[in-house]
Amino acid sequence: NATGAQFFDALADGDAAVSGALRSFVTQAGIPRLRARLECPAGERPALVLSQARLLPLGSQPSEAERAQTWQVPLRIATPAGLTPGLLATREGRIALPDAGCPAWVQANAGGAGYFRVAYEPGTPQPLRAQPAPTTGEAMAGLDDAMALTESGDIDASAWLEAATAMAARPERRVVQTVIEQLLAWRALTPADDAAAQAAQAALAQRLLGERARALGWLPRPGDSEDAALLRT
Repeated sequence: NATGAQFFDALADGDAAVSGALRSFVTQAGIPRLRARLECPAGERPALVLSQARLLPLGSQPSEAERAQTWQVPLRIATPAGLTPGLLATREGRIALPDAGCPAWVQANAGGAGYFRVAYEPGTPQPLRAQPAPTTGEAMAGLDDAMALTESGDIDASAWLEAATAMAARPERRVVQTVIEQLLAWRALTPADDAAAQAAQAALAQRLLGERARALGWLPRPGDSEDAALLRT
């Protein structure tokens, strides 16, 4: 006794931008890839320049419809000056930032809750490296972005490795578990009869996770947290 449009309107509570954003994600397939570039013109406030396209695996032959896809993407952008809300409703957009000067870092998916991938253009500070304290959600989203953008050919695998190396040392189980899952995904792509590649995979896992594994040990210990028990497995 209700339509999808009525449901979106009810969730939006009269805000047409919210209703339009919901429709754009529910009524079409895929996930947007945002390219983000920091601009700091002399004498003006800095801005984050964004463009969007559908994220597709490397080697895909997208149809004209897939090439033309756009979403209405809600954004929460974090910089040293604070949070900036925004909406990218067109192919390209520019969102002014509150910082007095060029920010040392910019996080286009503050909190990590946005349903999109972010590819930062060269020259724009990478948040997983430059942001002083990414949240758990931001760390997990950054790792997912790095893996997905490697698969799409937007970044080199070394960029994923850099992100994984930084995040493997984080204290949160969910972040470390994401690194483990991504290492297992890479391992699945390594030929079983390629001894050198298998050895390289093992060395990488040892480098990223060996110290953490040795600290956890093989057996449960009195006073273990739930996270320790799950991560040991």
